[in-house]
Amino acid sequence: MPKNILFWPDVYKEQGHWLPTLKWAEDLSKLGHTIKYMGILDCQGVVSAYRDESATTGKFQFEPIFQNTYPVGYTTESHTSPNER
Repeated sequence: MPKNILFWPDVYKEQGHWLPTLKWAEDLSKLGHTIKYMGILDCQGVVSAYRDESATTGKFQFEPIFQNTYPVGYTTESHTSPNER
């Protein structure tokens, strides 16, 4: 039975946390599951850049969260390492 699956890899735009889930999400979507991601606005580009070979838009839906706390550009401006958070 197909499921709705929500991924939330990390609040910050650390591609090492996001990119591995995209392949996993792709495999799950081929099995008929619906995939959606949530994250701060800075992470939306990582998800939307992942496309089908013939698609012009991102393969998976993205739901922005914590927009007042983490405005666009937050991860670039903060320049913190995981140990500093």
